[in-house]
Amino acid sequence: MAGEVDAMMRHSDDYLRLVCIAVVAWMWTVMATHSQRALAEGKGGDADRGRIAAASYWARTEIPRMAAFAQLCTSAEDSYASAEASWF
Repeated sequence: MAGEVDAMMRHSDDYLRLVCIAVVAWMWTVMATHSQRALAEGKGGDADRGRIAAASYWARTEIPRMAAFAQLCTSAEDSYASAEASWF
């Protein structure tokens, strides 16, 4: 879709969702790493266990969704672009 602004904008929401999942996953990874380190050093507690569990949940449920959003971003799928407002 290089250079086709309208085509790229049709998937801007898909791109934002993809980036959002990646950024939140990165933040959960940072927090879980710190929590694992704290637990290993004997300084951690329940909050650290909770962060690790939440990060694990995010990784298992959200990261797999990235593939679908990435596929949409690279596709030329535009069936909804041909819809007329009067049809609804």
